[in-house]
Amino acid sequence: MGLGLSLPAAAALLAACSGEDPEATRRTLRFVGWDFLPDTIQTHLDTWAAVSGGTVELEVLPVTGYPAAIQTRFRGGDRPDLFYNFTYLLGQFLENGWNRTLNDLPGVEERIDALYPGARSRFVTADGQITSLPYFSAVFMNHYNAAMVEQAGFSGPPQTLQEYYDQCAKIKADGISDAPYESSWLNERIEEYLMATLLGEGITPFDDAAQPVFADDPRSVDVLEWWRAMYQDGLTSPTILTDDNPELIGGMTQGTFAFYAGHDYWLKIFNDVGGPAAADLRMAPMPGAGQTLLAGEVVQMGPDLEGTALNDAWDLLKFYTGADNDGNFTVPLTWVEAAALAVPYPSFFEDPAIQAAYPDYYDLGVITSEYDRAGTPAARALSWYQGFQVKVGERVNDMLAGDATPAETVANMADDAVELAAG
Repeated sequence: MGLGLSLPAAAALLAACSGEDPEATRRTLRFVGWDFLPDTIQTHLDTWAAVSGGTVELEVLPVTGYPAAIQTRFRGGDRPDLFYNFTYLLGQFLENGWNRTLNDLPGVEERIDALYPGARSRFVTADGQITSLPYFSAVFMNHYNAAMVEQAGFSGPPQTLQEYYDQCAKIKADGISDAPYESSWLNERIEEYLMATLLGEGITPFDDAAQPVFADDPRSVDVLEWWRAMYQDGLTSPTILTDDNPELIGGMTQGTFAFYAGHDYWLKIFNDVGGPAAADLRMAPMPGAGQTLLAGEVVQMGPDLEGTALNDAWDLLKFYTGADNDGNFTVPLTWVEAAALAVPYPSFFEDPAIQAAYPDYYDLGVITSEYDRAGTPAARALSWYQGFQVKVGERVNDMLAGDATPAETVANMADDAVELAAG
């Protein structure tokens, strides 16, 4: 390594010195990703191949339906060498033996130790198995229309849930917006919003044993009371339960909505789309003095790797998910430029090239302070959690429709978690 060789090159040199054929276990790697900038993915793979001397083939699947498609492939015996995955599938893949854990690979502990502390549980199980490395990460933020907030007489965005309600009520009463608040409350996404709001209020959703301790905290009922009031008092978009990306984007950039709670990269989406209100949009921490939610997806290694092929796959995984062998964030830099996607390392935000790549309207001080306090419940990576996400959507919809009280909804969600974990 002192010669400046990459891991595959060093392995090949050692094999040659021992009389072994370094190409005996080298083969073309297979990389599966979803269809976000596939040409850019291919460029990254070509760059790695040119430097390492390895070869890799890319297969791209649609992101819509990707979870079902990748699981179907593995159930059928297909074993790609590297692949994108959703965090909520990590437990299922680990239990089925569909991914290789990374604990025995050189330098992996240093990579894990370099993460923001709140990000660790996304990549390391409770018993210490390293399952993956970050494709991208994001933190939940409060996006707001500064002109609307100022017009309603407020000096800044809300810092508590009560202030959130009060500002929305004033903005609506003053005729500035008929639907001040918008967020992604589709059934399949609403669980993430629930976790972000609970964390913001300082509520621990799940303990170390993945028990739903949020049900033991009376503030959880307060959160759902607030949630129901926002909806039933007409402070949200009337179609918030079915609004998807076009409605979210258009409502903010056209000045229909005053607030949107979601991942930090949405500010770039709003500005790229443009519209009469785009220049007024800002980003602030989510209300509450607790944590914010750290989200994002991962890259995993397939189970059928050995010898030089394993060395190649590990070198490619490191190159793709963080700093390369020269210490440059080659791949993450392109995701910043394309979509303001980050990786959860402090060194990423300290890198001058990364700082220069972010648009001027991003306040990286705010972003990094949110990463410092961000966390994610470890339960979200367990095999039963995907079913819990579905149940949260159903329970919250029932509550908003008036078919259950907030207290009943908290109790029902806790029961769902216990039953799904046991099953």
